[in-house]
Amino acid sequence: MIRTENLRSGYIQDEAEEYIYQMLPERDAVVAEIEDYAAQNRVPIIGPAVARLLTLFVQVSSAKRIFEMGSAIGYSTIWLARAAGPKGKVIYTDGDPEKARRAKDYFRRAGVAKRIDVRVGDALELLKKAPGTFDLIFNDIDKHQYPAARPSSAAADCSSPTTRCGRERLRGRPHRMTFTRRVFRSSTGSSTPRRSSTPF
Repeated sequence: MIRTENLRSGYIQDEAEEYIYQMLPERDAVVAEIEDYAAQNRVPIIGPAVARLLTLFVQVSSAKRIFEMGSAIGYSTIWLARAAGPKGKVIYTDGDPEKARRAKDYFRRAGVAKRIDVRVGDALELLKKAPGTFDLIFNDIDKHQYPAARPSSAAADCSSPTTRCGRERLRGRPHRMTFTRRVFRSSTGSSTPRRSSTPF
């Protein structure tokens, strides 16, 4: 697979990342189609390397109830749903109805539509309203929203939404694990909203 611009990390050496991508097995037709669409339309996705890592996290933790914050066209949602298995349930969230419509079609064709609950709106508000607890929350919302997603010191059992501990809280919601895409900082210390194809 040739990495396209929407998959370049910006902080891992090109040679190392090219090697990783050359080692990846081929994806099925639906996933490959999503990758092509994302590349042609500059839609940021996690890419197959990180997707396989995310799959591993789900499988080793036996996560079955998953909330994805910021799902776009559903690329990572498909990987999460497949990893969770037939009894898994993944909540997809995105603020763009058109992206949600496209994602639904991909879910149907990928054979995981029954495992995914599609919700359109602000991910933080949708998480706040969702009942019950989650085994895993994948935080991939716009970077400027990260501070709002962090738990307050009064409500949190953990110091950071990326910290693993016995029982975490994100936006006051208890769950077993949180994974958040990396926030880059420039040399001036200001946050730079860049998406990465490498983990968290």
